[in-house]
Amino acid sequence: MTTGETDGRDSARARITLADVKASINPNIPTHFTVKYFGRPIADLMTPASCAMGLRANGVTFWRTLIAFFGLFLLAWPGPFWLAAAAAGIFYFCFVLDCLDGNLARLYDEASYWGKFMDGLADFVFVQGAPFFAGIGLWLRTDDGHALVVGAAVTATTLVSQMIRARLSFMREWMEKTSGPLTDAENSAAEPARKVQAVAAELYVGGTFFAPLILFGADAPFMWAYLLFLLVFQFVVELVWIGGSMREARHILGRHRVSKHAPTETKETDG
Repeated sequence: MTTGETDGRDSARARITLADVKASINPNIPTHFTVKYFGRPIADLMTPASCAMGLRANGVTFWRTLIAFFGLFLLAWPGPFWLAAAAAGIFYFCFVLDCLDGNLARLYDEASYWGKFMDGLADFVFVQGAPFFAGIGLWLRTDDGHALVVGAAVTATTLVSQMIRARLSFMREWMEKTSGPLTDAENSAAEPARKVQAVAAELYVGGTFFAPLILFGADAPFMWAYLLFLLVFQFVVELVWIGGSMREARHILGRHRVSKHAPTETKETDG
């Protein structure tokens, strides 16, 4: 493709309309209600102007990550409580940007597994870090060390859950590579655990989406309410998710594996 053709294509894409954005969305793909009724409508309105500015999906993901880290800084900074409210606003702005980078990836035909990988990491920055940083902020503002313990417990449990799920994914990939895909019996045995995970996922997504609304109260009791809310919808839910993941792992990773260090022949015994 020549430079002129590339410039012409980019120029056409810069004139993308709201109708083009809506037409690019696959209606057959299930969408969480938080995306359908909040993130996507705002992101759709922002997309034509973003295209005209020359923004790209991976660039939006990069800036979203930096903005999320700034939100965590505001939560922990021992200043006025309106900084925590600003952090909540940043969370919802990043939520919209998450939908925006998806729109841009589709419209520019730049969707990639790398982009999806980075997008997922960006999603975790605020959600996983917020409890700990809010605990730091409340501790520094009120000298109450219990807030730090609660925040650290929620974040640590979330990280452990992510570690277990990542390990399960890796081990399943390795197992299937060496001994074939999961059987119907293995999938059937793991299905109850996966249903538990699905319920936990719904509670987790809904809980972590609505929790920052509490921070708009901009006062110590509201920050405490935020942490206690996450103690239920993040800490407890993650414990349930960990249990489901471990049960799924037990069912799908139960195959016998021949170690490369195992003896290749049986030695004769005296007799």
